[in-house]
Amino acid sequence: MSMAEAAYLCGRQGVSSACCGMIFNTKGFADAANSQVSKLESALVKASKGGVIPIVCDTSPCLGQLKTSLSDPALKCAPLPSLPCTLLLA
Repeated sequence: MSMAEAAYLCGRQGVSSACCGMIFNTKGFADAANSQVSKLESALVKASKGGVIPIVCDTSPCLGQLKTSLSDPALKCAPLPSLPCTLLLA
């Protein structure tokens, strides 16, 4: 799968408009942060086919937030590699 195909898939699954919730956490709005990460997790489960496709994140603060916030053990997050990736969370 090319980067363009992965980005298209993310957009179609609602991932591109989702938020990791970090901005809300840093301002003390834990409920809003939890709501955002819950929506993102649902979209990531769908877009990654239940965790089959690895999730690649291009923003390290968001990656840190995802690693500590996602509850589904099937979802695996990694930083953007220098090699072509499968699923890009932008």
